Amino acid sequence: MKNLLALIALCLSTYAASANVMNTNPTLPAMTIVEETFSLSVTAEDNTFFNSVYYCTIVEKVCFKAKANIEMVQVTDSNHDIVMFLPIGSDVMHLSMDELNKGDYTINIMLEGTDEIIKTDVSKK
Repeated sequence: MKNLLALIALCLSTYAASANVMNTNPTLPAMTIVEETFSLSVTAEDNTFFNSVYYCTIVEKVCFKAKANIEMVQVTDSNHDIVMFLPIGSDVMHLSMDELNKGDYTINIMLEGTDEIIKTDVSKK
């Protein structure tokens, strides 16, 4: 009987440990996208809010796939002047680099359900 209880306890603890591992969200590392006309960087901390960030060569836009709906996006230049402000309302956002002149920018992204602003640095060449 003791062996049966020990075996059941072992099975339950193994199941609990595997379920805990399966429920964790993978985190993305810091990343930099470098293209001919621009570069974009996202810190590891800010990258945890996204499922993916990539450059789509077909539509020539940077694509952000967030873990929550993106409420708004604000783009500021190196003088901290707002050059673009867009409500999004989706978990996917496509940002065209054609909309920006040459220079350094910060993309501020506000996600639904969070008080944090995710910052992404862009340099347009």
